[in-house]
This record gives sequence, C-alpha cells and structure tokens, in this order.
Amino acid sequence: MTELVSEQAPVLELSEVGKSFGEFKALSAINLKVSLGERVAVLGPSGSGKSTLIKLLAASLEPSCGQVLVEGQDMATWSRRELRSYRRQLGLVEQSLDLVPQLSLHRNVVAGLLSKWSPWRIMLSLLWTTDKQEVAQMLEEVGLASRQFDPTHTLSGGEKQRVAIARALIHRPTILFADEPTSSLDPATAQTVMKLLIEEGQRHAQSMVLSTHWVSVVQPHVDRIIGLREGRLVLDVPAHEVTDSVLDELYAGHQERR
Repeated sequence: MTELVSEQAPVLELSEVGKSFGEFKALSAINLKVSLGERVAVLGPSGSGKSTLIKLLAASLEPSCGQVLVEGQDMATWSRRELRSYRRQLGLVEQSLDLVPQLSLHRNVVAGLLSKWSPWRIMLSLLWTTDKQEVAQMLEEVGLASRQFDPTHTLSGGEKQRVAIARALIHRPTILFADEPTSSLDPATAQTVMKLLIEEGQRHAQSMVLSTHWVSVVQPHVDRIIGLREGRLVLDVPAHEVTDSVLDELYAGHQERR
C-alpha cells in the first residue's frame, strides 16, 4: 500500500463487521460506507454499539469478523507504518477526553500535532514551548484564548471538552471522529459544546462521523443519520428524512434522545 493521501479524506467501509468482547456481541453484521466529504451522525440508545463503531472506523479497535476498508484496502493487511499513516489523518474526540490535567492547555493541545512531528521535534517541544501562535489561534476559536498556559485541571467540564476539540483539530484532520463528546455535561453546556464541535469540524475537517444523542442539534448540519440498536444497523437515511416517529422507534424504551 502506498502512503495514504492527506489532501482528501478516504472512503471508509465496513463489510459484514462484527465485534465481540468475550460473550458480548457489541456489533453484528454491519455494512456501512462513509464517502468523501460526508458528515454522518450515529444515533442509538446507550449500549447500542456507537462507541465501538467509531473506534473501528478510527482504527482503535480491530473487528472480530468482517472487514474495515479504507479506499478499498483492508486495514487487517496494513503494516504499522500504514496504520500510522491513516491515523495521522484523523481527529478524535473521545468520551474520556484523555487530557493530562497537570499540563497546561497549551501542552494538551499541542499534543494533537505530535503524530506529524519527527522525534527530534517532539523532544524539542518537551524542552521549550513551541507552536505558541498556532495553539493560541486554535484556543481562540474554541473560546479559551486567555487560558492557554493555565493548568487544565482548573477548567470546567465544558471547557475541557473545548480543549479536546482544539487538540483533535489543530493538525487539520481530513476526518473528524467524535464519540459522544458531551455525554458527561449538563444539557445547556452539552448543546453549546456540540454546536461548537460541528462548527469547528466543518471548518477544519473534510469528513465527520460523530455519535450523539443530541438529534436536534446535529440534524441540520449532517448529511446522513445512521441508527444502531442492540449492535445492529437499523437506520441509514439522509438527515432530512429522519422524523420524530423514526426516532421514537429507534429509542423505544430508552430516554437518552434529546
């Protein structure tokens, strides 16, 4: 496989993909394609497999069966170098955020650049404060310009989410993945952060796949909505075709829909 292009987001495809954790089947027989430039929202009740799906597409997990394809090439056949090439194109905002609380906002955000840096430049960044202007610009976009050198543990939950968004987008990824990034926030803060994520994702990434319960917030801004229930793909339609009755069926017996 040649080095993956960085100027265009690759087409992603799951073919008969299943993922099990011991006896538990998180996903079963998933067939899905995400095309260049698409913005896709993944909906479904808690435990339906949304996080697992995101991690498979982002090469954070390997499938138990089936194929995860990028531009028609099976990830399972890739070398470590080829996997790194793919991951360098991605931006990922996870539920856990994975920020280092003792470090400044600057150092947490600049970590988003490390995958594209040479070893000597990474060492340099540990000794000196590098890329101050680029980090400052990114933090300004997410409303934290004045906090660049504050310890991250001093931030509120919503502010930490903003730092995670800045870190995911600072290297201008071709694909942005977000795994329920507002699940731990209060409703008002969650809506604000989700809108910011979508706006910044549209500005910096060609394609976007995000899992969320905030249907009303994401629906006007995505091309497609897919729905998972009990590990199976039960909905895959253009966003404008998703109605209240469709959502009622998807979330039947659950209260997470917003």
